[in-house]
Amino acid sequence: MPLRIQIEELGDVAALRVDGHLGWDGVDEVRHAYARCRGRVELDLVHLQALDGVAIAYLQGLVQAGTRVRRATPYIAALLGLPATGGGHGRDAS
Repeated sequence: MPLRIQIEELGDVAALRVDGHLGWDGVDEVRHAYARCRGRVELDLVHLQALDGVAIAYLQGLVQAGTRVRRATPYIAALLGLPATGGGHGRDAS
């Protein structure tokens, strides 16, 4: 599945949705989309299927800087080192 990025502005929160496969070659695209967001940014990774090492490091950096992960699959949450909160596909991963 190709990379797809969407921004949904929800008042003072911007939901940055990243779908598909995120590799090193897509990190700049996500970085640019993140920069276009206004207000607080939350990541929606529920349809993200695969990451490479560069993408993992980039997303981990966003999380460590305070960006909330709104939704992620258990697989993506584990790759990013997010705490397990129970639930399954589409759970809140923060």
